[in-house]
Amino acid sequence: MPASDITLYAKWTANSYTITFNSNGGSAVAAITQPFGSVVSAPTAPTKAGNTFAGWYSDAGLTTAYTFTTMPAADITLYAKWTTLPTHTVTFNANGGTGTMAPQVANVPTALTLNTFTRTGYTFAGWNTLANGTGTNYATARSTPSAQTSPCMPSGQLCRLTL
Repeated sequence: MPASDITLYAKWTANSYTITFNSNGGSAVAAITQPFGSVVSAPTAPTKAGNTFAGWYSDAGLTTAYTFTTMPAADITLYAKWTTLPTHTVTFNANGGTGTMAPQVANVPTALTLNTFTRTGYTFAGWNTLANGTGTNYATARSTPSAQTSPCMPSGQLCRLTL
């Protein structure tokens, strides 16, 4: 015992907790482990082909959106919500040639189907969005346009097209 009266105060150290991420089929996201009450930021969003990331949710049913503020006083798992990108259809027109080609449907940039049309006296020179050839050119095996900005023009520039 000390020689005189004193008051002792409890000393506390914050426990560390972990936020684990279930990306629901998307790319992996590293867990975050930090002390309780410390500021916590959202990680880089995961990616998933054909989808747009729509946020983190605290329940597997994806009904309660999670807001990143401070580390909670318990380990938690957050769940990724995804919105499926719309599909786009590319229809192939022989434009004076003969043969048939099935339409191509995708919701991600996809290589175009190889041409199977033929035209006597002509060599296939690629695809164009206008019958007279003054529109946008696409070569076979080039990416189809998507609802997202992506490299899809023969020149390599970025485009946003809806077909």
